[in-house]
Amino acid sequence: MQIHSTPKNSIQQVYGKIILLAFLVHLIFAGVFTALTFMPLVIYNIFSVCFYIVAYCLTKLNRYRTIVTMVHLEICLYVVVSTYFLGWGFGFPLYLIALSSVVYFCPFKNKMIPYLFSLAEIVVFMGLKIYTLNNEPACHYSDFTVSGFYIFNSAATFTLMVYAAFISKLSAVMTQQTLAENNSALQDMVNHDTLTGLLSRNHFLAAYEENRKKNIPITLVLSDIDNFKRVNDTYGHDCGDIILSGIASIMMEQTPDNVLIYRWGGEEFVMMLPNYSDARTKKLVEKVRIAIAAKNFKYHAETLKVTMTFGISSTVESTDLNELIRLADKRLYYGKRCGKNMVITPEMKP
Repeated sequence: MQIHSTPKNSIQQVYGKIILLAFLVHLIFAGVFTALTFMPLVIYNIFSVCFYIVAYCLTKLNRYRTIVTMVHLEICLYVVVSTYFLGWGFGFPLYLIALSSVVYFCPFKNKMIPYLFSLAEIVVFMGLKIYTLNNEPACHYSDFTVSGFYIFNSAATFTLMVYAAFISKLSAVMTQQTLAENNSALQDMVNHDTLTGLLSRNHFLAAYEENRKKNIPITLVLSDIDNFKRVNDTYGHDCGDIILSGIASIMMEQTPDNVLIYRWGGEEFVMMLPNYSDARTKKLVEKVRIAIAAKNFKYHAETLKVTMTFGISSTVESTDLNELIRLADKRLYYGKRCGKNMVITPEMKP
């Protein structure tokens, strides 16, 4: 059984796209600032392009805490440097708003760290606003250039925020779906025997009670592999497991879908038959018994044969489950004493 996890996938998607977007933005800015002949930001953007190549390589190593810290620090530093040189009007501080919106996806065990990141970005944003109100930018460009940068930065910021919102919603839906799948898988694991794939005793009581509430007559067939201890002692438990799995397969092949088959424990099995007459039950169980006795079980170079003995009880005798199991068990061991490899029905009255 596989248990799935979704948060890590969300982190990969969001920060993978942040790295891609930041790489492209810095690549564009490197070209633009080259055209504007503003070398400090040309050099900085080339450095940032290299930085995001390294960040991408780290994603392959699943170093997401390192990546998140590096990305947040790089973007904050770039916004500070760009705003210092160019001023508020270019729109670089908008990236801080976008960055604080993806705080949900920070993969830190300490849940306070993402909020500290967000708080730091808000403080930097406010600090830059106050700084630019009281200081002129180091460089001046035309209104057309300023507007062009502002529109581009707004679009990039908006794209990132919309994508983060989309992934957040998708992550919530996937988490609910994964929880449902995991719960179903765990329930399936509880209700089934891992070796044979048959239903386990945990499912038995609920199934019996459900049939009794509908007033459906129930027949129980308790069975046991004859001389199974000798098989385990002679050939080992691996051989025993092969036989148990093989018998489970035969039982499923020889019975209709409405018959519930359980691994009861060790070499014991139980069949629960709803609304079966005594004659119909005996005919079906005899069919299973003959099929098992005819089967050749292969273990390495050995060919083994085994038989089973069956004891039957029904709700015609008693509706008390413990009594039904006791009666079936009594008949099963009566069959063992009488020579094994047989079906003992209620009318035989051992």
